[in-house]
Amino acid sequence: MKTFNNLASVPENLSDLQKTRFEFVIPDLPFLYYKSQTTVLPSVNTTAIAIPTPLLTTWRHAEKLNYGTFSINAIIDEDLNVWEETYNWLKSLTKPQTSEQYIKFFNNTKSPYHDGILTTFTNAWKPNIRFRFADCHPIGIGGIDFSHATSSAESGEPIVCEFVFQYDYFVLERFTTV
Repeated sequence: MKTFNNLASVPENLSDLQKTRFEFVIPDLPFLYYKSQTTVLPSVNTTAIAIPTPLLTTWRHAEKLNYGTFSINAIIDEDLNVWEETYNWLKSLTKPQTSEQYIKFFNNTKSPYHDGILTTFTNAWKPNIRFRFADCHPIGIGGIDFSHATSSAESGEPIVCEFVFQYDYFVLERFTTV
């Protein structure tokens, strides 16, 4: 008979996950390093299926997972590189104004879908966990607020914009410690 040992069940790492230690990149596209301000790891769920029985209805899981959209609020650089690259990508996935826009984008890349990588860091700024979003693509870009009247303009706070991505699934990968 196995006995439970409270001392043996204490986790090795008791450090809290920090809200400010992460980054998001699309490695295949040159300007898509998002200087992240905020992001939320997307929801994952499955549908509950009712199984009727003579006494009561029981519930079981469905066959597939459903992944929520991934959104990130990122700092916009003064040349609007990350915004423009995402905009061109989004435009090329839909119906561009000219066939040249469509052809130009797809001649520069192998696929319209690219893996996005969200990396979290330890308290010592070492990569800890990577979430690889398979075949992600933008589905929305938030507005950019240009304004003289805001306190952020006076305080020098950076301009932030929301980017929303759809993807097929994500995989959690842990970095090995040396």
